Amino acid sequence: MDRSKIKILPTPHILRCLPLLCSFLPFLSMASAFIPLTSRLRNSPLVRVCRRTMHPPTFSMREGMSFNSPPYTRNNNRPTSRGPSFRLFKTSAPLHANAGGTNNDDFVPISPATLNWEKIGPDQDVFISALSQNGHVNVKVISAKNMVQAIREKRELSAVSTELLGRVMLSAMLVANGIKDEETLQLTFSGDGAAKGVMAISDGACNVRAWIGNSDLDDLKDPETGRADIKAAVGKGTLQVVKNHPSWRIPYNGVVQIASGEVAPDVAFYLASSEQRNTALGVGLSLDPKTGEVESAGGFYIEMMPGVEEESVLKVEVNLAVLKERFGSVDPGVLFAGKQPVTPYKLVKMLLDGLGVGMAEETQPAYRCTCSAEKVFRAVSLLGEEEVESILAQEGMIAAKCEFCAEKYELSREQLVALREEALAAAEAGEPWPAR
Repeated sequence: MDRSKIKILPTPHILRCLPLLCSFLPFLSMASAFIPLTSRLRNSPLVRVCRRTMHPPTFSMREGMSFNSPPYTRNNNRPTSRGPSFRLFKTSAPLHANAGGTNNDDFVPISPATLNWEKIGPDQDVFISALSQNGHVNVKVISAKNMVQAIREKRELSAVSTELLGRVMLSAMLVANGIKDEETLQLTFSGDGAAKGVMAISDGACNVRAWIGNSDLDDLKDPETGRADIKAAVGKGTLQVVKNHPSWRIPYNGVVQIASGEVAPDVAFYLASSEQRNTALGVGLSLDPKTGEVESAGGFYIEMMPGVEEESVLKVEVNLAVLKERFGSVDPGVLFAGKQPVTPYKLVKMLLDGLGVGMAEETQPAYRCTCSAEKVFRAVSLLGEEEVESILAQEGMIAAKCEFCAEKYELSREQLVALREEALAAAEAGEPWPAR
């Protein structure tokens, strides 16, 4: 190098640069402290989860898997929901012989109703959320045979449509359980399949409503298994997840591509890729092959809590493997069916075997639609006065049908006038209408 071309700053210029150089010293010290932290995080379970969710091995809670049949996904949802419909109990010791975990003398039973949980069979609709005794693992199990059968009859769904809609409803309730009051979670599968779209909306208390574009999908059968071809019904497209609350100005909206079309794996992929939730999710239904009636409908949801120990993760993986080896499947639709079905609470204990059930709560899942005559009037008012008058002149009434619950509404001119007066009175009083 030609040293004659090197330009040396005069002393006054160097002195001017010193304050600028000194201002960077705190950032340099922070960076040096961050280097060992990143090296520790690189091999942490959470980073391994985020790094390898695309091609997870079987029964590995570290890989962000999801089953449908087989079921599995990851989540980090917090069980924060509390309400009058829940019953809570705590135990001072494991509820089965092989359970481990920590004992706490402060844990005492506070609800005698929980003593009958063993008698709650898969024929009863129930949602159970349990926490391991060491507080590291949260397990949720749902059985909703009667609810799914009721909506099947009311919506006149075919067998394939029932199974698809049931899977989406069960997934929505399992993921939404625990969210705040009045907050809702919506799962929308917008694919090019024969179903023409399917959606479910659930709150944190297991109140759900759902919609499917095509209620007659009986011809969609998998030629190899003879079961419903859910993948063909969904098709290729997107899964949209919307979280909303009345007090939010803008709802949270997340979208991912439909990867499998089997519902649970796609929900799992969203949770792992968009929210980095460390969970396992499984949903399934069993239908009578002749009548199409629902024989069982259920699901489970396993969550690794923050600070979970590696031993707890390994134990859950072993429990899933044992469950499959013993019953031949981890599909809740299979486990809850048959001559000797697994009860919902027994499934909770089997998933937490070796960890112990330290705390649990239960509620009853329900299909609850929010439609009303007032909401129909609001929709009708968007048509314009001339069009409404034209319909009334021809039909004598306004007829509408709810796409969620198939409830039919017929509003006469007198009813429309009465509803308009109610709306105007509420507007003058500054009150919301219709009231939530």
